[in-house]
Amino acid sequence: MSSDRIIMQLLMPPAMSLLMLWMGRNVLISTSRGGILTENRRRLLWSVFFVLLTFLYGMTFNRELRGNPFIAGGILVLVSAFIFWRIQKWRVSAEVVAGQTDQIRINSNLPVPRSDPASPPFGFRIRQWIVLIWAVFGIAGTLAAVLWKILRQANP
Repeated sequence: MSSDRIIMQLLMPPAMSLLMLWMGRNVLISTSRGGILTENRRRLLWSVFFVLLTFLYGMTFNRELRGNPFIAGGILVLVSAFIFWRIQKWRVSAEVVAGQTDQIRINSNLPVPRSDPASPPFGFRIRQWIVLIWAVFGIAGTLAAVLWKILRQANP
């Protein structure tokens, strides 16, 4: 294997994942109320980033991983342990934040916020739908291209 190919195999998945992170951030900010990226959306964004990065590395090094099942199993165990650790950490931090918010609300006698705030302006809703449709078509096109490539390689 040439060194250029190895370098590209190491650089392309993070570059593509960072591009997805940037585009996803823009989509999530433009579709949220007031353009604020909430903690749940930030978690979703980073989760998708790491899943995509893992998937791209798996696809990039699939020959090497199929050749040595022990390395593939070890990587799978490490990724699973990392995901389990992050989920536990997010749950604990969410419980702490929820407890602090409840305590602040109880101590300050603030009114409980309404769960259904006023509807956003019509133009804002149109922009949300346009961004959502654009994102769905982009994801569908990417999946169709990957599926086409896989099927084309399977049937020469």
